[in-house]
Amino acid sequence: AAAPLIPTSKFSLLKNVDNTPLVALNLLKSYLATNYNQTLVELLLKELKNQGQANELETFLIQLNKKFPESLEFAQKLQTFYYLNKNYVEALKWNTYSLDNAPYNSATWIDRAYIDEAIGKKEEARKILNQLIKKYQEKITFFNSQSEKQKAFYRMEIYREIEIYRSLLLLAQENGDLEFYNTQRVKFNNFNNMMGEYKRDAE
Repeated sequence: AAAPLIPTSKFSLLKNVDNTPLVALNLLKSYLATNYNQTLVELLLKELKNQGQANELETFLIQLNKKFPESLEFAQKLQTFYYLNKNYVEALKWNTYSLDNAPYNSATWIDRAYIDEAIGKKEEARKILNQLIKKYQEKITFFNSQSEKQKAFYRMEIYREIEIYRSLLLLAQENGDLEFYNTQRVKFNNFNNMMGEYKRDAE
């Protein structure tokens, strides 16, 4: 038998024309029970969130993670789900799961610092932030050692690395660790100034 058509048009009709979002949601769930389509998975996740079905969203993400354990996409979505719902213990669990499988992912380490800050682990958060800050200091030092021609070639990457470095300081500031922020702010401005015409705004 031919595979069923992907129901995006019918979904839109049910939700936006018939104004029956729950029926539209059930259409997606029914289709994805026997088929897989990444676009529809993302759509279902969005709809579950928009319709306030947190329990179903959590269950669906756990099912997806079990089905695709080689991918960390759904583990990271679970981490975000729990963090936004202030369940920091579960957020920490899924962050650890991601780091165990991809320990060199800087974004996941930044997430870990957010989680540690949220649950009051200030020293652990500072340790992670210091490790990440060192990484971006080394990158800026590398760019500073290049010729002006090379700096011009790398300018967009230079801008990005400086702003990621800044975001680490802002993370501490947003979570009330002003002592760490003020100490690191001076160092950030020094490294930023190293880049001359490619520097960003001071912090």
